[in-house]
Amino acid sequence: MTKFNELCAAYGDVKRQYDDYRKECMVVVGALVAGLREYLGAPDGYISLYCKHGSWAGRKVDSPLAAMHLADDTFWHFGISMDLFEESGQLPFHTVGFDIKLKKLGHKYIVQCEEGPVFDLSRESPDGFRPLYDYIFQFAKKRYQDSFADFFLKGDATRRFGF
Repeated sequence: MTKFNELCAAYGDVKRQYDDYRKECMVVVGALVAGLREYLGAPDGYISLYCKHGSWAGRKVDSPLAAMHLADDTFWHFGISMDLFEESGQLPFHTVGFDIKLKKLGHKYIVQCEEGPVFDLSRESPDGFRPLYDYIFQFAKKRYQDSFADFFLKGDATRRFGF
């Protein structure tokens, strides 16, 4: 084997490693969203992925492949949105979006939602992704509980939800 062929083989090996890593992270992101939907008891179609970068930025997408973007910080960045309502099938809806970043290190996944705590999660652990789901639930609930008071007491119009 020539030195050039060795370089070509090394390139092929690292490309396969990257592709395997990307596929594994896509599976985890899909499982994370499905698990959140189940955790919340949400109807189908109300918990979605959305894209944060590129030509689809800000749009809901059907697959992790379309939602995930590998940034310079070596984390996969994607969004999760929740469409909330007062009565099923009735307007007004309110969509809450969460910026998520994920990276696999060994057998764990490093996950951060918004600027919140960093979670070291494992699909094999008994809790799985539940600490992240608890955080997302509590974050959204507190946001609603505090929004009316913050709007009136702090005078911050950006805290208002538009209704």
